[in-house]
Amino acid sequence: MMDFAEKREYFRMRINCDIHCKREGESDICVARCTSLSGAGVSFMTTQALNLGEKLEVTIHPENSITPSMSGIITIVRVIALENKEFEIGATMQVLAD
Repeated sequence: MMDFAEKREYFRMRINCDIHCKREGESDICVARCTSLSGAGVSFMTTQALNLGEKLEVTIHPENSITPSMSGIITIVRVIALENKEFEIGATMQVLAD
């Protein structure tokens, strides 16, 4: 019998690197900490409150020079306020840029 983790459509990879986020149509960029990445989405920690359904332009910057940066558009699907004034954010990938 398959356990829950094996039922995921995409493997979730734990990572620890910067993710730059920008609201569509705005120029301000926030730098957050990316914690996991999969073929369908991304999770990250930020001090900035975000709204469910909000779309962001993001660029993920891996810490090693072998892996190139990845950019795209995400949609926020989970916001969890933590006690340390941070937010745990879950988002789906909508568009990946070249």
